[in-house]
Amino acid sequence: MEIIYSKAAVKALESMDKASKNRIRIGIMGLTQNPHWGISCLCVGTLMGDTGSV
Repeated sequence: MEIIYSKAAVKALESMDKASKNRIRIGIMGLTQNPHWGISCLCVGTLMGDTGSV
């Protein structure tokens, strides 16, 4: 999958520190995977585990 960034996004990424760029890069690459392994996957396990009910 090819990701095309807008000019504004490229400018914003260039102004960020290396750690922030890396976090964003990993997040975007995670959204390109099938199935996605973004933040929603982390929330699914905690919703059922915290309440103890289905």
